[in-house]
Parts: sequence; C-alpha cells; structure tokens
Amino acid sequence: MKDLLFRLPPLALAGALVVPMSAAALLFNVNEASACGGSPPPPQCGVALSCTLAIGDTFPADQVNPIPAEIQSSMNLVITGNDPRCPGQTGNLNLDLSADCLDAMGADAPGGSVNFQQSGLVNGINRLTIPNFQFAAGPARRCDISGNASVTLTSGQTATTTCSDQCVALAEPAPNNPSQPGVELKLTDQNWIPAGKAGRASVLSYTITNNSNSTFAGDFIVAARNAHQGGAAGPVPTPTPDPSQVCTQGVNPPAQTQDCSMVAADPVCGCDGNVYQTTCALDNAGVQKYSDDEASAHCNPPAPAGLFYIQKPGDTNDNFAMAIESATMDPCLEVPANPAQTTPSEQTVSVTVAAGQSVDIRIIVRPWATCATCSGNAISVNLNGQTLASPSITNLCNTAAFVVDQESEVDIETFECPD
Repeated sequence: MKDLLFRLPPLALAGALVVPMSAAALLFNVNEASACGGSPPPPQCGVALSCTLAIGDTFPADQVNPIPAEIQSSMNLVITGNDPRCPGQTGNLNLDLSADCLDAMGADAPGGSVNFQQSGLVNGINRLTIPNFQFAAGPARRCDISGNASVTLTSGQTATTTCSDQCVALAEPAPNNPSQPGVELKLTDQNWIPAGKAGRASVLSYTITNNSNSTFAGDFIVAARNAHQGGAAGPVPTPTPDPSQVCTQGVNPPAQTQDCSMVAADPVCGCDGNVYQTTCALDNAGVQKYSDDEASAHCNPPAPAGLFYIQKPGDTNDNFAMAIESATMDPCLEVPANPAQTTPSEQTVSVTVAAGQSVDIRIIVRPWATCATCSGNAISVNLNGQTLASPSITNLCNTAAFVVDQESEVDIETFECPD
C-alpha cells in the first residue's frame, strides 16, 4: 500500500471564517505528504479542491408554499508548494446548487436551486451553512442535490470541482401536524459534516421518528462512499492591463545615461517584468514603463498551481470502512488493505417504530490511519417502508459527510484503535 501514499503534515488552526461554522488552515511540507489514495502535489505549487454536501433532515412536503431547507457544505481547499508565493493564498467561492426531484410514482417533481458565494476560504477545511435553499411547492418527493463549485484564488487562478450528488426527502406530512413529516429520518447531531481522526472509529447517530398514527416498519440502508470528484485548475490570468497592449516598445538603452544618484526612490514596474527604484533608472535601462505600481502582477507574477487530489476521485476508491453498530461488535472496524481498490461499504437493518415513538441507530465510520486532513466520505441513508394505516410506501433519504481532521479537536464520539 505504501507506494500509493504520500504524506501530509499536521494542520494548524487559523481561526474562523465569517460563517456560522469554524475553519482550519493547513501548513504543508510537500516533501512529507500523505493521503488515502490521492496524487502527490506538484513540488512548486499545487491546489486540491473538494466539495461535500450534507442534508441531515427530512422536510414535510407542502402543495402550496415553498419549503425552506438548510444545506451544510465542507469546501476542502488545499494549497501547498515550495514556492513562497503559493501556500498563503485564500479563495472566494461561487457555488451553484440544484435539486432534481421525483415523486412517489417516479414522475418529475418540482425542485429548486440556489447560488451561494463566500469570500475568505482558507487553506484547509471550510465548513459552510447554506441557509437559503428553497424547494418549490409540490407533492412528497425524493430529490438529488448536486452542484458545481469554483474557487478563485488570490492569484486570480480558479479551481473547480463537482459536488457529489446528495439525496433529501420531502415526506408526506404527519396527519395531525402538517409542519412535521409523517415519518422523519434525521441526523441526531446538528453538525451534519462531523470531523474525526484518521485511523479512529467515529460514531454518527440517526433518529427515526414516527409522527403518524400507526406503526412504521421498514429497512434502514446506509452506505459510505468517497465524496471526491474530478476537478480542474485554470490558468493564471493575464495581468491588468494586458502587457501586450501597454508594452509596445522594445528595449532601447540611451546613448547617454543619466545620473540617478540624487533621485528619490519611487519604484515602478517595467515592461521587462523588473521593478526599478526610479524612473531615471528605468530610462537608463531603455525599458518602457508598465505601471507605477511596483506590486503589479506583471512584476510580481503569482505562482501557477497545478491540480492534485487528496483522494483519488470516484466511489471505487477510498471508501471508508462503515458498519451499523451492534451491542457485540468491535467499533475498530477492519479497513481494506488497499484504499484505492475498495467498493462502497453498505449495510441494512430492519426497523419497527410505534406511532409517536423514535428509534436511534448508530453508524461507525473508520478511515485509514494514512488518510490526510480533508479526506472525506458521503454517508448516505435510505429508509424504505410503510405505516400499517397507509398503503403508500415511505421512501426517505438523507446524506451526511465525514471528513478527516488531524489537528482540530473533534466533537463526536470516537474510539482509539490499536492497529
């Protein structure tokens, strides 16, 4: 397995974003890199971007009014390299999300969409809350939410990726309370994208609540899949103004140079890409002036970042070990020997919930000890069944995400594992 891995060092905290959740920063030494089954970063400058979404609740359908929904996201941005211009960059996010929905008969149903923007993404895990997503009024339905994320770095270069599809259900309302779903599938914790340590077993808790008037019986099906998708890194943009439009003269040193010793320093940017301390020195070199701004990108070009991956994209790679907890099981799940060749973990348990009652189900997730910070899996759940008083099938779903964070304190239950 070692030939598949590269080593990343621990993370260091860098404060919080101006969002409801905290963010962490990364300080990388590219000569000590590590990940589940990803690709090593370019030595000079590299960027990795992944987008995970989570919707850990069930919403009651409404035939008249739009249904507001909260979506949580983890935008995992890694910028690393030996070039000193590279790692200190931040990013501005543009995220487009849309929902494609089907009703109980499999026919197209109203969906929804939102554009979300956030400045100041740091190098590391950026946890965001997207509060203004709305589903259009309509019947009970299942919806797949997908999206495209674009992050513009300080250099002006963009990194893009696709957010893996996540499922959410708008359920038939409870018979005595239309503000509640008849059957509700919900993550117990308010944080739908918990973080854990590499190699440790972590616990995610779900609650199934029966708000109907009769017993519900069905199957709870859970799967863990790699959340990373393919991406792209654009070119570093041309400086503004375009040097080809400004720099129209060649280098023409004068026959007689000036004495610049008494000229006060007033740095300028030359068309040759060098900073001159005075216009006098610029003229003596025979160079046309590009800008009065010595910090211009023409004289201080940013480092172009090449794309790399913390995890190999696609759900045939880097799927974490996962199981439904039982009273006798060892929470330190055995992890496959080769993370690049795994299939998604999936388990099913039958559930029965009396009217007005709830049932809790605990999921154990364990990533490899070699997984780097920002590695992640989507934890998708389906609940299929029906209540005794209704012939209609209840078909619910929601999705959490689990990310590895090697530096920050974790706020979920974990188990140390000996191997």
